[in-house]
Amino acid sequence: MLGETREDGGEQKLDSVREKLYERGVPEKDLGYTDLQAHAPHDAPPPPVWQATPREDIRPPVVVAPLRTSTPPFIPASSMKKRTRTRLRGILLGGGVLFFLVAAILASTYLFFGRNSISGNNITLITHGPFAVGGGSKFDFTATLTNQNIVPIDSATLIMEYPDGTQSAADKGKSMKRERKTIEHIGAGETLNIPLSAIVFGEENDEKDIRVTIEYRVQGSNATFYRDATPLHFKISSSPVTMAVDAVKQITSGQNIDFAITVTSNAPSPLEGLLVKAEYPSGFSFTTSDPKPVAGEDSWQLNELKAGEKKVIHVTGLMSGKDPEKKTFHFSAGVANDQDPYALSSIFTTFTHEVALEAAFVGLDMQVNGKGGDTVALAPREAALVEVTFKNTLPDTIYNTEIVVNLSGNAIDKSTVSAGSGFYDSSKNTISWDSAATDGLKEIIPGGSNTVTFSLTPAVSDETTRTQEVVATVNVKGRRVSESNVPQKLTSAISRSVKVESETSLSSQVFFGTGPFGNTGPVPPVAETPTTYTIIMAYRNGANGVSGAVVEAQLPQYVTWTNQTKTLAGKISYNESTRVMTWNIGDVDAGKVVGGAFQLSILPSASQVSQVPALVLEQRARAQDRFTSTTLRATAPNLTTQLSDETDETKQAGRVQPAGTH
Repeated sequence: MLGETREDGGEQKLDSVREKLYERGVPEKDLGYTDLQAHAPHDAPPPPVWQATPREDIRPPVVVAPLRTSTPPFIPASSMKKRTRTRLRGILLGGGVLFFLVAAILASTYLFFGRNSISGNNITLITHGPFAVGGGSKFDFTATLTNQNIVPIDSATLIMEYPDGTQSAADKGKSMKRERKTIEHIGAGETLNIPLSAIVFGEENDEKDIRVTIEYRVQGSNATFYRDATPLHFKISSSPVTMAVDAVKQITSGQNIDFAITVTSNAPSPLEGLLVKAEYPSGFSFTTSDPKPVAGEDSWQLNELKAGEKKVIHVTGLMSGKDPEKKTFHFSAGVANDQDPYALSSIFTTFTHEVALEAAFVGLDMQVNGKGGDTVALAPREAALVEVTFKNTLPDTIYNTEIVVNLSGNAIDKSTVSAGSGFYDSSKNTISWDSAATDGLKEIIPGGSNTVTFSLTPAVSDETTRTQEVVATVNVKGRRVSESNVPQKLTSAISRSVKVESETSLSSQVFFGTGPFGNTGPVPPVAETPTTYTIIMAYRNGANGVSGAVVEAQLPQYVTWTNQTKTLAGKISYNESTRVMTWNIGDVDAGKVVGGAFQLSILPSASQVSQVPALVLEQRARAQDRFTSTTLRATAPNLTTQLSDETDETKQAGRVQPAGTH
């Protein structure tokens, strides 16, 4: 065994050591071989004699004592390498098996817990549809839904949110902002293609979005899950309607202007519930239209417009302003809003028309009772004297001038209209002057002027008449010959509004045994003995609503405020410093009556015996008329100890009795 271990170079190393030892004269035992002999058995033969006297040129053989059986055997290097390789292979094999087991456990856990759960990430929702569609046309699109979970889904709902103005494809004319579609069951791994459709509207080249969401629940859970699709984006390739507006582009201030609004269907199917809206500039006063507006003065409803059909709306109004100035009119057509039927939710088309104001050929002015301005307020039953003055502002003479006044409004009393030198046509409510009847109108030289007059009294309002008004519109027509000798027609107009103020009144009475408070003391009053009285006031409003209504009155020195009040509107207060009672009523609608009451105490003096002393001095009411923007006033006379609820003449008279009288 030992010899085998030295064959691989061990003997060479041992010989090299011997040679060095022989050269130094060191006995071989110094190498430690005696140790091996020491461990040899006692009956082993002694070493040869020649070993004790070594010669330099003689190499004695190496004698190795046999190893004891207790000494572990020497393991060859080749065997150690083989064992190392085997151990390494075992480690690698064990590690591979362990890695496989861990991976298998993780994969099983994911498959069991991860894929077995419901996740929104496992739901795919995609929408498909055309990139463009004509306005008013049916828009077909598809929602593709895929359930990538390993369990089915029940109670799912597909939710579609549409742009403003969208209508149902199944229920014609029905607005559709949000639609819900129920899906009963979606199997594991199943893909559904759900067809959807709607009728979309908008202006040409408008870009729209449809948003689709899936909402679902799973069995055994109350939680609701959602998944959104990328919004479906598309463009309106053409408008369902077209609009054209025909009107003059130049006009003088105060002249009537006419608009012809033509709406044409461009949709393949009939359009229902079409709404046309107008936006007027400042200075335009609406007069009339055909058809009549469905709301205010700027909204028209076209119930049905067939494919290719045209409908025309005629609008007339008075244009006023300073020259030179440009006025812009905007007209729109579209679908009405569900919340407000007179507002547009989706606009199909718009049209803009611009009008330039030119200098009027004649300067017009109209005054009512000497007052200028666009609006003049009159008290109820007050007569109105109207003066119309016109002046030629051109460098040319104006011939054959004609003046026509159109009267309109709900307060015209035909029996009170006086035309002066003109003619009043009660069937048309017009007053006219022409050159045949009025000499001053035959020829008006440059800078020349003239005046015509008429009068009327607005009608008295009744319980059904509100916001009474008379509108007078003056139209002047004339002719001139230009430098090219071509006759030209000239027109000019002006308008004034005569508004009638609301008629308000204030009344008050004194009570002792009637009213919301219990009164004490002698009646009639006795000198040096206090007596309390109840004051009841009533404020009555007329044809127009009022705001900020208030009533004030002062109390005499000998009257005491008891701080007892009650009102149907507002609040009653008292200022001890000024001795002024104030009833702040606030707003009062047209035709309404409100009341208020308070209590006073009087301590008559002996100097007032046989007199009827005042309890409340004159009451004064004021309020702001919301229609005429004027201040309305009303008064009530002094209140005394004279009673309204007594039949006994002595008590009713209210004269102060001497002290001690019972």
